[in-house]
Amino acid sequence: MKVRATAILGWVGAGMAMLGCDVGTGGAFMSPIPHGLEPSAIAAQVAQASGIIRTPHERDAKESVKPWTSSHAMVASGGYIFIADSDRNAVVVMRQGPLQVVQTLPVANSPQKAIVGPDGTVYVAPRHGNKVLAFAPSGDPEKPLKETPKALEVGLEPRAMALSAAGDRLYVVLGGARQLVTVDVASGQVKASQALNATPTTVTAGGSFLIVTYDTGTAERFKLQANVAAPQHEQSVTSAAGDSLVSKCKDSTRRPRRTLGAAWEPSGDQVLAARAVAAPGTVDDISTANMAEIDPNAKSGQSGGYGGGGKTKCNDGPRRPMEPSIVAMTNATALPAGEVSGTPYRTAPTAVAMVAQFDQLADVAIHPTRRLAAIPATGTDNVLLVHSGVKVANGDAVEAAVLKTGQAPTAIAFSDDGRFAFTLDTHSVAVSRFDLGPWLKGLAADTKVDAPIELKPTYAVAYGQDVLPEAARIGRRMFTFAGNSGLAKDGIFACASCHADGGEDKLVWMVSDGPRQTPALAGRLNGMAPFNWKGTEGELQNNMVKTIHRMGGTGLSAAELASLEQFLLVGLPKVAPNPNVAADGQLTAKQLHGKELFERADVACAGCHLAGNGADGKSHDVGTASTGDKIAASFQNAPAQSAGRFDTPSLRNLWNTAPYFHDGTAATLIDVLSRPKMGGASKLSVADRADLVEYLKTL
Repeated sequence: MKVRATAILGWVGAGMAMLGCDVGTGGAFMSPIPHGLEPSAIAAQVAQASGIIRTPHERDAKESVKPWTSSHAMVASGGYIFIADSDRNAVVVMRQGPLQVVQTLPVANSPQKAIVGPDGTVYVAPRHGNKVLAFAPSGDPEKPLKETPKALEVGLEPRAMALSAAGDRLYVVLGGARQLVTVDVASGQVKASQALNATPTTVTAGGSFLIVTYDTGTAERFKLQANVAAPQHEQSVTSAAGDSLVSKCKDSTRRPRRTLGAAWEPSGDQVLAARAVAAPGTVDDISTANMAEIDPNAKSGQSGGYGGGGKTKCNDGPRRPMEPSIVAMTNATALPAGEVSGTPYRTAPTAVAMVAQFDQLADVAIHPTRRLAAIPATGTDNVLLVHSGVKVANGDAVEAAVLKTGQAPTAIAFSDDGRFAFTLDTHSVAVSRFDLGPWLKGLAADTKVDAPIELKPTYAVAYGQDVLPEAARIGRRMFTFAGNSGLAKDGIFACASCHADGGEDKLVWMVSDGPRQTPALAGRLNGMAPFNWKGTEGELQNNMVKTIHRMGGTGLSAAELASLEQFLLVGLPKVAPNPNVAADGQLTAKQLHGKELFERADVACAGCHLAGNGADGKSHDVGTASTGDKIAASFQNAPAQSAGRFDTPSLRNLWNTAPYFHDGTAATLIDVLSRPKMGGASKLSVADRADLVEYLKTL
C-alpha cells in the first residue's frame, strides 16, 4: 500500500502572498526526494485544511507563535539573527537580508542559549557561569544591542530558558544543580527555586503550563498561575515504550534519551520535544554479537554489536542504535505523550523510513504559520520539517520537507513573515539562508505533491572563524557526522550519536564484550591509560580501532585516527562546572572529613584511585560480574575468574556520571560504597559514607 504525502500546507502559499512575499519559482533550490509516492485526494485535503485554518492576518494574539517561550542557540526577530556562540564566547548579531554580521559582543563562560523577549531584549545563558545576561535594544540599526548587559544571578550552569507568554517571568533550568528558577523580569530578582528530579536540558512555556525535559528523555509538567511565583508540579511525562519516528514497534527494550530541543506549538497547545530512542539490547544479544564475530555471514542488518544485535519485534526498525523521536506533550490530562501525528514517509512499503536520514536531533523551532516544526539534525547536515499543528490523516506522511545545510546544524530560525529560514551550521561557522517562498507556492491548492521536497540554501555567510586546529577539525567531523562507513556500519550513526558533547547516554549496551555502560569522554581521557572497561588497550588509538570495529565500521586511515584522537583530547567541549565545589575551591567540613576517609588505609580508596582523579592502571574484581559478563567470557575462552575484573576508572566528574560500574548497576554513589568488595567503604557508618560521597562529588 502506498502512502500519501500530505499537502496540508496548501493555504500557506496564499498566506505568503497576502504578506507581500515574492513566491517565484526558484526551482534551482529545490528538488523532490527520489521515488515519490502517488498523491491521492491532495486537493480535497487542502480544501479541508483551508476551511479550518485561518491565514496569518486572521489570527489573534493568543494563537500566534511566541518564540520567546523557549531558548535556542540562534533566534531571529525584527530583521536580525542573534547567535549564542559558545565556541568563540560571543553573542553575534546578523542582519537577515542580506545576511551580514553587524555586531559581535564578548560573553564569557560559553553562551549556549538565547531568547528575544517581546520588548526586544535578548537574554543569553552562558552555561559555565551563574548569570543570565539581558542585552537591551539600543535603537541603533547598525549596533542593535547595548554593549553592557544587565546580569541576572540565577545559579550555576543555566542550561536553558523560557519566558512566559506575557514576557514578565523568566524560567531558567540549572543543569548540575538540577533546579528550576523563576525570575521576575521587571526587578531581576529570583522569586522561586525548586528541585528537579534529573539533569534538565530544556524548558518551554506553553500557555498555562511549563514543560521541563531531561537528559533521560523524560519530562515533567508544571502548572503556571498568575499569582503564584513557583510553577506547580503536576506530573511526570512519560512516553509510549519504543516509539520513534522511524518505528512504531512497541518494543519495551527501547529507551528514550537525550532531549535537547523543545518549543511550544500554539495551534495544538502542545510542546514538541526532539529526543532520541535507543535500542541497547538484552543479555541474549551478547551471544548474538559474539556469533557474528565468529561467523561474519551471521551478521544481521544491525550495526556492529550496537542496537540489540539486529533483533527487532517488528520489521520497521531500528536499524541503528539511536533513532529520532519527536514527542508532543500537551496540557491535557491524558498521558503518556506520543509521537507527532502522521506516518513516516517511505519510498516503498518495505523501504526504510525517510527519517532514518536524520541523526542527533538538536532543537525544535515552530514556523510562524504554526503548521510546521523544524528539527535540525547535527549528525546528518540537514533539517527535518514536519507537519505539527493539525492531526495528519492516517496514512499521510508526517514529513513536509528537508533542508540541506552546512556542517552540523544546531538551530533554525525563521523571518517574522515565515518566508526565510536560517540554519546555524556550527562546524561550518556559518548561517545558511533558505528562501521558502517557491516551496510554499508549490503547495498551493491546485498543485499535486507526491513527496517531501528537498531544499537547498540560496547562500551562506560566516559569522566567525573556527577555533580548532585543522587536525582537530577533521576529527570533530568524524566524531559527529553520521555518514562515514569507515566509522560505523553503512554510515548510519557516529560517535556523537551516543557521546553528545563528549558526554554519555547513561545506557548499558549489550555488545560482544558483555554489558557496557557508555563512559563520558570529555575531560576523562588525558593521562588515563589503559582504556576501556577491561583496560586492555594502552594506547587511545588502539582502543578507538576496537570501538570502530564494534560500531561496524570498515576502518579509518592512520591520518584519520590521529585527527579523531586530537579532537578527543583537545577539541571536546569543556565539562560543565561542578555545583559541589565552592567558588573559592574550599571544601566544606563534610567534604574534608570525606577526604580523610578516602585517604585512610582501611577504607582503601586512594590505593587504586591515585590522588583522587587518577587511577592505578590495574584491573580489580569488586564483585560486579554479571551473567552477561560470564556469557561473553565463555565465547572468548577467557578464565572464568576474569569475567569480574575491570580497569580502575577515573573519578573525574563523578558527580555527573551516574549510574556507576561497567554495567550501570549502581544508581548512586551510596550504592557503590555499599558493595562488600569496594575497599573498606561498606564497613563505614551511614554518616561516614555520606561524607565520603560529599568528597567524591568534588572530584
